[in-house]
Amino acid sequence: GEAESALRRAISIQEKTIGVDTADYLASVHRLASVLSEQGRFAESDKLYDGVLLKLKERLGPLHPFIADTLDNRAVQLEKNGQMEESENLRSEARLMRRK
Repeated sequence: GEAESALRRAISIQEKTIGVDTADYLASVHRLASVLSEQGRFAESDKLYDGVLLKLKERLGPLHPFIADTLDNRAVQLEKNGQMEESENLRSEARLMRRK
């Protein structure tokens, strides 16, 4: 769709101009993962969410609020995909992060 195309263009530009280890780039990839998840394209969004989580943890530390947000988004995706236990595990992890 239109949102996906715009995000992919933005990500391509960011890769060339600001690099892949910046907060803005990671936020764009996060938004793309959300769009793909909403479209039911779980395999693609899984890969993006996992990449964003890894980079965020490396860059910001394991307890940054954006990581909790990403975990929540990933949990919603898992829930839509029928993976209730995994979804609840991620939601619990996100809740714990927010309490620290």
